[in-house]
Amino acid sequence: MSVVTQLARLIDTADSRVVEFELPAGFAGPWHHHSRMVEHCYCLGAELAIDFSAADTVNLRSGQRCEIPARVNHRIRNGSAEACRYLVVQHGGAYDFLENEKEK
Repeated sequence: MSVVTQLARLIDTADSRVVEFELPAGFAGPWHHHSRMVEHCYCLGAELAIDFSAADTVNLRSGQRCEIPARVNHRIRNGSAEACRYLVVQHGGAYDFLENEKEK
């Protein structure tokens, strides 16, 4: 069972998606990557962290965004004390979600 809740799927075409999610306080989604899609993550409330396998964490506050290139291992994490809503805009190819472990 995923801790990430899909609230609304706004666009879903052959090569792009726009989806609103919510992540409970203190939880993280799984480590994953997308083989073709570039992902833009927009924080809509509270605070959100994006962890990368080969880089540091990017912390977002409401109104801020982060671009995640295709094939880059990452996870979305909520270290705040309240649930966080965020919008994911993906484009550039067919959707896939390839779970993997964090690279050492």
